[in-house]
Amino acid sequence: MTTTRRARAARALLLAGLVAAAGQAASAAAPDPPFALTYAVTSAEGFCQASHANAALAKEAGALAACFRAGHVADGVVDVLFIFEDDGRVDYAKVTRQSAGAAGVAACVRRAVEALRVRPPDGGRCTVRAAIRATPRAPR
Repeated sequence: MTTTRRARAARALLLAGLVAAAGQAASAAAPDPPFALTYAVTSAEGFCQASHANAALAKEAGALAACFRAGHVADGVVDVLFIFEDDGRVDYAKVTRQSAGAAGVAACVRRAVEALRVRPPDGGRCTVRAAIRATPRAPR
């Protein structure tokens, strides 16, 4: 192995160690939220399946939880109506109901829902209604 290759390998190992350490520090610094986040598709009309919309919500669960965390809401619900276009992207999202405690997180939840993507629905658009809920965790 040449000196240049050894130097590159050493830099790669050092960088990998730094990235791993940063990841461990970030996970240690971010405690579990004081709530459990649940989400459920309550209806899916058109050319899609509720399971696909639920899977898309699962991919954005971190962003949805961040909305409740940033709003300091550990007990609240936001209901959302959104439309997947025929390309699988959300074209329209609207908060249809929010609990009194979740009023501050509604806009954030709407933006997170707008980022959802699914496999393009066969045949056209799909209208979905979903409930995103934060429920307080029991004290440990």
